[in-house]
Amino acid sequence: MTHHRSIRSLLVLFSVLLLFLLPCFPVASLTEDAIFLHRVKNSHLNDPTGSLHNWNLPPQVTNTTPCNWTGIVCDLLSLSVISIHLSELHIYGYFPTDFCCIPALQNLSLADNFFNGSLTSAPTFTI
Repeated sequence: MTHHRSIRSLLVLFSVLLLFLLPCFPVASLTEDAIFLHRVKNSHLNDPTGSLHNWNLPPQVTNTTPCNWTGIVCDLLSLSVISIHLSELHIYGYFPTDFCCIPALQNLSLADNFFNGSLTSAPTFTI
């Protein structure tokens, strides 16, 4: 009987700790990804049709998630940006090299838009 109480107490303690700690892990990634995406929108892209209208950072950036922004797909577990699909949005400008700074990015689709510049000036990253 005491053994069951000990296990139950440990499970409750573990659940409480997990409840408080779990939300802390993806926040840094979400905020960093949102900042990179917002920087790309504001410094590299012209969006005459307003397709990226929801790529905005609120004054309180600490819990910003880009997961519901146009063209953004996030991993369900880590909530990190894994795909950016901006094909046929009629955006133009310099190639958005800041996309290379998103650590979990696996797919980037920019077809049928109008970009200029070169990839030689892109930041160095490793896979």
